Amino acid sequence: MKRMIKKLSERRGDFTISGAFKILLVVALVVIFISIGGVLMTWNKVNMLSSEIVRYIELQGRVDSSVYDKIDELKDSTNLNVTVDIDASCISGTDRIQFGGQFTVTLTYEASFGLGGVFQTPIELHATATGRSEKYWKT
Repeated sequence: MKRMIKKLSERRGDFTISGAFKILLVVALVVIFISIGGVLMTWNKVNMLSSEIVRYIELQGRVDSSVYDKIDELKDSTNLNVTVDIDASCISGTDRIQFGGQFTVTLTYEASFGLGGVFQTPIELHATATGRSEKYWKT
């Protein structure tokens, strides 16, 4: 630290160009790490959202309008406009999933990664969660 202060206090020109370049590099790295952190936090939210949807379907034992209402409610609370795909093996002709029946919820979200306002790259985040129905339906 003392060495850096001593170099800054010297008025020689060799530090000016290399020092400015090093500072620019450090700032760019900090911006990249912040952007990566934002994408990772969003991916975590998408993962948690898929787990909550799976748990709700496990308890309900069906994929009906109440599930989609819950999905809309969760989307609003997290401010994430995710695409939801539910793959369930329902009892024939109904929206019910028999006890132990497996289903999969896949969420897709398009986030963007970039370096400030200089460039933006879209990244597609996927979260998949599986569950089993906990409700027994008489047939």
